[in-house]
Order: sequence, then C-alpha cells, then structure tokens
Amino acid sequence: MRNGTRTLGLACAALLVASPAAAHPGHGLGGGSTHWLHYVGDPLHVAPLALLGLGLALGWRRWRGSRARTR
Repeated sequence: MRNGTRTLGLACAALLVASPAAAHPGHGLGGGSTHWLHYVGDPLHVAPLALLGLGLALGWRRWRGSRARTR
C-alpha cells in the first residue's frame, strides 16, 4: 500500500507545479477570469479541487478504518 501513497503524493505534487495550466483561454486582459463562473465551469480549475476532495475523503476513510481495527 506504500507504493499507492507515493503515487498519490507525486500526482498531487505534479498538479501543484503545473504552472502552464494558468495559460489556458480565459485568463489575461479581457479574458473574463474575474467572473466566478470561470472557476466553477472550467475543468482546469475544477479538477484539482475535485482531486483534493477525493484525496481527503479517501484519507478520512482509511483513518476511520485503521481506528476501527485497533478497537
């Protein structure tokens, strides 16, 4: 299971350093990136948040499972 944790960590690190994602259409002068719909409707903004939520949910589930086994 240790290998899966390492893979998840590397995937999260890759998302953090993905600076070219900031250059997608909609940013810059007159691009409309100040509107909240840009951040909710663009997959490049939604995907990292969804992966973060998935990671937190899986971590919480694993934590709860390990606590149940120790009782």
